[in-house]
Amino acid sequence: MTWSRDVFNAFNIPIFEYDCTVSTPAQTCEKCQFFPACMSSKELDKFPGRTAWTLKQAIEQSRMWDVPDRSLLMKMDIEFGEWSTR
Repeated sequence: MTWSRDVFNAFNIPIFEYDCTVSTPAQTCEKCQFFPACMSSKELDKFPGRTAWTLKQAIEQSRMWDVPDRSLLMKMDIEFGEWSTR
């Protein structure tokens, strides 16, 4: 199982996945929608030549701008944010 599928199965909510480093999601689920885009700030583009959106743009693309406050759940893998375990 994946985090996305587990969350969908637990809460029956739509899942929006963003990753500009691959062209397809690792796994899919009934209400999962994949966007080949990465999250970035306007000031810092770590993904030259690839689609990168701000959080606001990602919310607009997923059409989740009209949801109640505190109703969005986010899990984020931060590329270039990894650290060595050595």
